[in-house]
Amino acid sequence: MAMAALVKETDFEALAYAYVKKGHEQGVRHAEIFFDPQAHVDRGVALSAVIHGLNAGLLKGEKEFGITTKLICCFVKHLSVASALATVESVIPFVKNGEVRLHSTWIQLWDFIKVLLL
Repeated sequence: MAMAALVKETDFEALAYAYVKKGHEQGVRHAEIFFDPQAHVDRGVALSAVIHGLNAGLLKGEKEFGITTKLICCFVKHLSVASALATVESVIPFVKNGEVRLHSTWIQLWDFIKVLLL
């Protein structure tokens, strides 16, 4: 599987940069990049490697080609709700520091669920 090649932060950086470069060739000016943390974390890849690598590649592409981007977290539908909620919790620090976008309703929902579970 091609995703098996994405292991290190530099792998994700190269992928994101190639994406922006291709977008530049096609006249793209802004891209909102969706990524599935579960697909990588479940393979043993550190979440920080995924996010920092993707952001590094996107930033390099922005500097070189002028394309603005946003990195948006999404969830794998065939996995459990518990897996999605665990992902939300692990991504929130990256959302708070601005590295990742997550729809605000997810954060509000997660806060509500934590209250219910306590």
